[in-house]
Amino acid sequence: MKNLNFGQLFRKCGIYIILVLFIIISTILRPDVFLTKANIISILVQISMTTILACGECALILGPVHIRPNTHLSGKFCRLRR
Repeated sequence: MKNLNFGQLFRKCGIYIILVLFIIISTILRPDVFLTKANIISILVQISMTTILACGECALILGPVHIRPNTHLSGKFCRLRR
């Protein structure tokens, strides 16, 4: 295993380092709000529709060819729901 310096490590997984730093800073600044049960549930509810549609789209794109035209319909359905 090669030794990685900070630049190589940051290029390889920099977005995760920034995310962890953001969570730590937010928790320090607002410990009464950020990592509460209500806030985590709120975040999960807000991203649930997008996550379900992303999983469905991925399954359609990687699935059989005769199902792919239905991708257009699911996109239209998502547009109507908002």
